[in-house]
Amino acid sequence: GIKSADSHLVEWLEEWDDLEALVAEVDRTEAETDQRRARLKVSETEGALSGAELKAELTRLHAEVGADENAWGMLQQSIETLGKQIETLGAKREEALKSAGDAKNRSTSLESQAATVRARYPHGIEKAEASAQTAFVEAKAQLAVSRKKLPDDWEKLGARHDRALKSAAQTTRDHQELEQKIRNLETLLDHAGSQGLYSRETRLVEAIASAKEKSARHLNHGLAARFLVGLIDYRKRAAVRTVLKPLEDQLSATFAEITGDHRRHVFLDENLQVAGIGRKRDESIAFAQLSQGAREQLLLALRAAVALELAKNGPQILILDDVLVNTDATRQENVLDFIQNVAQHVQVLIVTCHAERYRGIGKSIAITHGP
Repeated sequence: GIKSADSHLVEWLEEWDDLEALVAEVDRTEAETDQRRARLKVSETEGALSGAELKAELTRLHAEVGADENAWGMLQQSIETLGKQIETLGAKREEALKSAGDAKNRSTSLESQAATVRARYPHGIEKAEASAQTAFVEAKAQLAVSRKKLPDDWEKLGARHDRALKSAAQTTRDHQELEQKIRNLETLLDHAGSQGLYSRETRLVEAIASAKEKSARHLNHGLAARFLVGLIDYRKRAAVRTVLKPLEDQLSATFAEITGDHRRHVFLDENLQVAGIGRKRDESIAFAQLSQGAREQLLLALRAAVALELAKNGPQILILDDVLVNTDATRQENVLDFIQNVAQHVQVLIVTCHAERYRGIGKSIAITHGP
């Protein structure tokens, strides 16, 4: 213990230059301690406590302070709750007072009404009720007797009465409108008479007669034009029917020569458009359902057939612009043979970007663009 005290004393003395300064510091510290004890009013019992005991006491006091703070918080909450309850009770009291006032007013009103009723029936309400009941029964009996005197459809009289009123009102309005129209016509007649009504009437009658005459002429012209159009259409259909069969035969032979198939026949419609191909018209395959190659070969055959038919009346030229794009190599040879045969009757001019497909027939002329 002495060594430990010496070591601590050495550490403390290292901070001071001499012993007198240390003694002065100790005196100052003791004076401050006495002042704090006087200010804090430390009792002798508290002063005799050790540091550990003071810490334990401080902890206990802190715990008590915390408990007191919690109790204070709960007390504050209780006070707030009581305040809200007081406010609620006050509001309920106001509502109760208001309800009491309303009830008092209603009671006063009911008493006034009761006094009025009692004054109206001085002999008593019971007697008045019995008298009213008797009058009601008598009125009901009288109503039954009156209903028996009414016609069978008396229930419809109200609706009929309403309709009659509406009809009368509408009739009145119509009558007023007619009177107004009559007054307007009288005014117009007076005005027209002052401007020479009869001369205007004569001119109008003449204009009407002239218009009727023109209408009759136009009607006759229209009937004649319709008859002429019908006649032209009939002659056209007759002419088509006249050339349709030979043209179909020519086209079928031409198409067979191109394709090498002589079993199929080509059918045209009344507009000389290709309707389809097949052995019978009702079993033919529509033009739109054919392959691209078959369609272009069929169109080539149609042009050639028309050219050959027209060539019977004079020289013709058949111009073809790259008509063979989707035709296979086998039928290409048939097409070339066909074009050579057609060239014996009409002049054939082929415009193409694929001159190699037509080598060996006719005369080739190269046309270039630019320098």
